Amino acid sequence: MGSPFKEKMFDEKRKEPDAMKLRKLALLDDVERAEIKKLTSEDVDQVHIIMRKTLWESTREQVADVIKNGMSFGAYVQRMLVGAGLAWPAHYGEKQAALTQGEPNALYMEDVALLLAYEGKGIREMLIMEREKLAKERNFQYVVAYISPEWPAGELPLMIKERGNRIEKSYLANGYGFVRSKDGVIAVKRL
Repeated sequence: MGSPFKEKMFDEKRKEPDAMKLRKLALLDDVERAEIKKLTSEDVDQVHIIMRKTLWESTREQVADVIKNGMSFGAYVQRMLVGAGLAWPAHYGEKQAALTQGEPNALYMEDVALLLAYEGKGIREMLIMEREKLAKERNFQYVVAYISPEWPAGELPLMIKERGNRIEKSYLANGYGFVRSKDGVIAVKRL
């Protein structure tokens, strides 16, 4: 048998890694919290970089033009921009099932540009919800987004549930309907 002192030291050493694991988990939890903020002209360069990294074809000027509307949001983790949800006012014609000319009655939401390392953490949904909230505050009737140039014939919600990408499934989970238009499939939510 060993001395009680050695047994106590052994027990303490065994417990220490568990305590360290808990501290690491707590730290990871703090690190992974995203803060959603409205984008400003100061964010244009960072947003443009995120968009290029996520394979968006856009110019800095296009990004700046959208952000100046004051309806776009960024997701920050430890003060670093990791995703952007751009949006602007639009007119949605329900009869035409399309964006048309007219007084803005909708918020058009561009797909979220999100760094790959932050996929699956709920950031995409947070950016959707924040833009919806803004649309309600601005008394828009709809939030709309083009999701695909086309889907095969059939029931869109069922197909999206089975084969949709992340953004399409996010829209489905957040109560959007889907309509076919001459320009493709549109996700629409009446506010």
